[in-house]
Amino acid sequence: METMEHKQPSGMTETQVEIPQAPDRIQNLEKPIENQNKPVEPTASQNNPNISENIGDVTETILTFKCELCNLNETYDFFGKSPPWSTKIVLLENAYICKDPFTIPQKKQVLILGSKCSVCEIDVCVSPKCSLFFSKRFCKHCAFKNMTYFPTQIQMKINKNFAS
Repeated sequence: METMEHKQPSGMTETQVEIPQAPDRIQNLEKPIENQNKPVEPTASQNNPNISENIGDVTETILTFKCELCNLNETYDFFGKSPPWSTKIVLLENAYICKDPFTIPQKKQVLILGSKCSVCEIDVCVSPKCSLFFSKRFCKHCAFKNMTYFPTQIQMKINKNFAS
């Protein structure tokens, strides 16, 4: 901060006034703009969807879920068992969750995109072609490898959905 002395008319005492410096981004506005016709390059967040983008004083992180089996790629809002905007929902597994874009926000409904396989920990979506939930989430490869440990009805489901 700069300090500036201010002289008062005769008969009054001098006072010191502190003048705050402008932040760098405001000071930089006084400099001439170079290369005004230069093409705009994409920001880091446009190249990588999991990077934070700083807009003014607000930082927004874009979170992206990708199923490693079918390549479903979608943004999500929360990873865990109970999303903060919907206190009535508690899942049995940590899952990638997004706010349901097809309902009005006041209903606070969610879409469960996927989770991590409990054996190999890859990200898998909830599609019956990619994963199975039986007390835990299993990708199709781990379910098939461990099929003998599942009940007979689940083994039939594994054979039907994951036979390839």
